Amino acid sequence: MRKTGSLFAAAAVMMMLWEGAAFAVDTKTTLGVKAWFSSWEETYPTGSVEYDGVWMIGPTVDVELENKMFLKGSLLFAVSDYQDTYFSAPFVGKETIRSRTDLDLMAGYMFTPQFGAFVAYKSNTSDFTDEWPIGTVNFTTDIKIKGPGVGVLGNIPVSESVTLYGSLSWMFLDIKSTLSSEDMDGPSFELGVAFSTSSNTAINVGYKSEKFSGSFSDGSGSFDQTFAGLTAGFKYTF
Repeated sequence: MRKTGSLFAAAAVMMMLWEGAAFAVDTKTTLGVKAWFSSWEETYPTGSVEYDGVWMIGPTVDVELENKMFLKGSLLFAVSDYQDTYFSAPFVGKETIRSRTDLDLMAGYMFTPQFGAFVAYKSNTSDFTDEWPIGTVNFTTDIKIKGPGVGVLGNIPVSESVTLYGSLSWMFLDIKSTLSSEDMDGPSFELGVAFSTSSNTAINVGYKSEKFSGSFSDGSGSFDQTFAGLTAGFKYTF
């Protein structure tokens, strides 16, 4: 029930913000490219899987409206598969391979030039494959993580060309595969520093972490999904 209410609330607020954007006269649009060197760890009652870090990269867009509202979005693709090889019994030689695509959307309001709040939506899709040694059947499924969230963000100008920035949100997500569907929630945060290289361009470096937890509906225990790593980006403002 809590998750359903959060979904409707997030959808309603986003619709109002987008409607406000349609009537905005003066907007500032920023396009960019973002990279995230993301590690990925899954923890279950039977053990954990820790994948090697992989670069994710893709476009970003930021729209600032004259009514202090803002819209943000990013779509990141893993440039290679996440992989983990088992070396302990009974899974010796089994290799787990994951692709990954992340969509993040935000719509919010800046109470001051340095502080604002937002509603968010996240979608994480991946293909999951277990490849066993010769003689064992491989297993493949699609896994989708998606749902709304709420959060705050801020920035602190250090000088005319340097700004510290950060965001913190709490996400309410559903993780679904061909085998099951479970609820999970948890924090997502990002901290970094941006450097203005001209009146229209900027580069940034930072750190982003997401940790989502849940319990299996059959009572078999809890699980965690953790994504974390360094970020870097380039932005151009029109």
